[in-house]
Amino acid sequence: MKAGPIFLKNFQARTDLKKFGNNALLLYAFELKFDIEDIDSFASENMVEANNDKKCDLIFVNYDARTAIITQSYYSQKIKKEAKANKVR
Repeated sequence: MKAGPIFLKNFQARTDLKKFGNNALLLYAFELKFDIEDIDSFASENMVEANNDKKCDLIFVNYDARTAIITQSYYSQKIKKEAKANKVR
């Protein structure tokens, strides 16, 4: 395992998130921030998986907090200065 921030080491140890591919880190961040207990249910209810999704990966609405979070995630195994051009708007 590579050296780095503790959250990254913990994320890399989470084999249950690997099935989410490039969205795994996004889901891990939501799990930490919002204390999500069932990440599979959360993913199935909030992930956007469509050809016309305009690069949107997850939409989360918290009605109690009157908050909506719309995300686009990019994860690279290599350190890069910036994301691919089609990932930035």
